[in-house]
Amino acid sequence: MIIDFRQADRKEIDATLCIVGAGAAGITLGRALAGSGIPVCILESGGLEYDERIQELYDGKDAGFHDIYDLKNSRLRYFGGSTNHWVGHCAPATDLDFAPRPWVPYSGWPLTKAELDPYYEAAQHLLEIGAYRYALSDFPDRYAKIPPFDPNKIVTRVWRLSPPTRFGAKYRDDLARADNVRVYLHANVVDFDTDADAKRVTAARLHTLDGERARVRAKYFVLACGGIENARLLLLSNRHAPRGLGNAHDVVGRYYIDQLRVENAAVAAVDNEQPLAMLEGDFHRDGVRFSSLLCPSEQAQRERQTLNWAVEVSRLTDMHPWAVALRNVRDAWREGKWPDDFGKQVWAVISDLDGVATGMYRRLQPWPLSLLARCEVAPDPENRVVLSGERDALGQNKIERRWRLGPREKHTIRTATRIIGEELGRLGLGRVKLADWLLADDNRWPADVIAGPHHSGTTRMASDPRRGVVDATCRVHGVENLYVAGSSVFPAGGYTHPTLTVVALALRLADHLRHRLEEPITIKTPLRSPTSSAGVS
Repeated sequence: MIIDFRQADRKEIDATLCIVGAGAAGITLGRALAGSGIPVCILESGGLEYDERIQELYDGKDAGFHDIYDLKNSRLRYFGGSTNHWVGHCAPATDLDFAPRPWVPYSGWPLTKAELDPYYEAAQHLLEIGAYRYALSDFPDRYAKIPPFDPNKIVTRVWRLSPPTRFGAKYRDDLARADNVRVYLHANVVDFDTDADAKRVTAARLHTLDGERARVRAKYFVLACGGIENARLLLLSNRHAPRGLGNAHDVVGRYYIDQLRVENAAVAAVDNEQPLAMLEGDFHRDGVRFSSLLCPSEQAQRERQTLNWAVEVSRLTDMHPWAVALRNVRDAWREGKWPDDFGKQVWAVISDLDGVATGMYRRLQPWPLSLLARCEVAPDPENRVVLSGERDALGQNKIERRWRLGPREKHTIRTATRIIGEELGRLGLGRVKLADWLLADDNRWPADVIAGPHHSGTTRMASDPRRGVVDATCRVHGVENLYVAGSSVFPAGGYTHPTLTVVALALRLADHLRHRLEEPITIKTPLRSPTSSAGVS
């Protein structure tokens, strides 16, 4: 049943499980428990459509590495959450992403990828992306045509692109039809009530923008509000825990991570486009769209001490400065004429890695290709979100995000493009020119570097409560009946977008909760898809 809380008669709600948030994590949890007989209550701040007044509740102050997107608009606050505007890129984290990496402080999950693999496989069905296979070698017709990169340096993977699945529309009926699930819209959780020693949550307190108030009492609670709001609600719940729930060691809100997207980090000039053609653009198989990725081997990450990264190859637009320079040099050579700035034009083409092959210049017919680089942001306790003194329309403290990039991120992007340059040179395919800012020995970043927005890490998972907020089951340390779902529990992000991992972790949490409630669930069975749309009562 889906209910507009503003029109509900009862303002005291009881449930066995209360889920706060109806985005990818919250809807996945509710759907996995639909039909179980366990009374489930899902609380969603927004309605079924975008509402500017509700969206304003995300507003906050940003002290990021540069001002590229604001907190208010980077996520969506209505039924379905940010799946209402996501693009659909899906890939699992790698084995090394889950492992402690000595060269990356604070890295490592308290579980392995193998433990999450069955849930990754189940998540594929929810995201409509087919089989659980992410190696380019799984597509022999394409893999056979790509250059033979050194596997000790480069491995080839794929994105699987969801249609994209809009969870609010796709799975609304499943929740509306479930006798044991009630979804309350326009129900803003402002904090949690606890017992006197803050060891157990007793209720979630609700406010509406119109002044209505209520409480939800439950046996278990799950926070599923996103990478920033999860931390905010824990910090706001400070009546019996002055620092906030789960924050005895001042970890809530710390270790904020995101992912970097660097367009034109480098340009490759190749004299034969065919060997790289299979890496460009998207391709389709069995109704699913894919795109190819060049990624580092584990050996390369260890030896060069980088974060995880991925590079996508695409054709440069004709108006890009490097493309113009390449075209000018080529045309001048063909016509036997030399432009006045010929030296500058040539330098724009060949000022790249020392020692890379030069055979491509024999014909001077280069195709300019762009290398789009992605990398994770290293976990750092000084990158964090905190409560500010400003208040929102509900009277709650807004968030202030404080974070900076460090030398590891720049080293990673630089190393990624250099490795690809080394391989193109070794294979006699072309040369690579790195962006000037990337070669500079400083920590300056250009304004067109994009971070996420994939807010993560603020309630990170760790076995030691001094290093994390939740344990390996996603339960908040020191609070016996409060769990957290979503990307805020990620200790490290990897190069991949978070949605697939968010859904997999939510399925795993649903499995855990059902076992605690003595109703085992077999998660490998694909869940039923909705066939019609449901209204709001």
